[in-house]
Amino acid sequence: MLFANGEKTSYITLIALVASVSSTTSIVQQVYYACHWRNIKTIALQQAKESLNTPSIAFRPLFTGFNLALYEIQYCCYVTLSVLVLFWCVVLAKGMFGLRFAGLRGKEVYVDWGAKLFAMVVPGVLIGITFTDTIKNNVVADVTITNALVIVSSAISSVIILAVLVRYVYSRHLFTSISEGTSTADSRSPATPKIRVDKALLLRFMLAFVILSVFQATLIGFRFLGRSNARTLARQQRPDYSVGGAVDDIMLFIPGVTASIMDFAVFGTTAQFRKMYADAFRSRKAWVARPSSLEAWDPLASGRQFDTYRCTIRSGNVESVELGTPASPFTHVKI
Repeated sequence: MLFANGEKTSYITLIALVASVSSTTSIVQQVYYACHWRNIKTIALQQAKESLNTPSIAFRPLFTGFNLALYEIQYCCYVTLSVLVLFWCVVLAKGMFGLRFAGLRGKEVYVDWGAKLFAMVVPGVLIGITFTDTIKNNVVADVTITNALVIVSSAISSVIILAVLVRYVYSRHLFTSISEGTSTADSRSPATPKIRVDKALLLRFMLAFVILSVFQATLIGFRFLGRSNARTLARQQRPDYSVGGAVDDIMLFIPGVTASIMDFAVFGTTAQFRKMYADAFRSRKAWVARPSSLEAWDPLASGRQFDTYRCTIRSGNVESVELGTPASPFTHVKI
């Protein structure tokens, strides 16, 4: 629908694409986890013991190989989403507050493309840097590079969304007060102005703020929870095959599969999209209830009188129909 509306490179389209990649990768990882569970647990024990010498390993899931690659793709998507949401909030605030930058006049397109390129490229570069020996042996540097962009982007986005929300409510209140005051200027007892606020839009802003806050807290919490679990596992002599350990691993899949759902809840439930969903649903119902072509076809509609017809059916399908009149032989009609 975004492509149909001409928003092929908008922030919302990019957010939807990145969230789709994250969700797809998370589903693939869940299948891989279910098929190779015992082997993954054995590798986790080895990684936990190795984290005693390289502490930075404990701040990410104790995976290796293909499983680790799937996780890093998801985390790269998380960081990319955070940056894209930040730039989307900046554009939203620019329009809400009517901000104009004289130095950027005529250069907005280049700034916009630069921001999108930054969001799509820089997170992957930072994730790649964390695998170098220099960063892996420095816990502070590893944690900073891995989490700084997410924390900063999510924090600034939350502040901007709150500012936009306050500005929106204030603008609606001011507009309503002026309208009510004008309409009751000649009245002896003017009515008390009421604030008319789009509750759906207000709910969308609040939902976006909550999502950003929970998203930030979840990512940071999982990092430090993983470190604690790695220390506990390193003291064991056998892999952790307990139900609790499996639940902890499954919890890591939650952000990946819920990112697309949250994006849809924020961006895909606008009035325009709801109307498109309703129209598509009604069209589908009409298509299903529509009679077949043979039932709807009336031979008399052509203006010619047909006395006889001959139908050819093969494998249960109508292949051809031949019409005949007293004055002419059968006429072949394709179906």
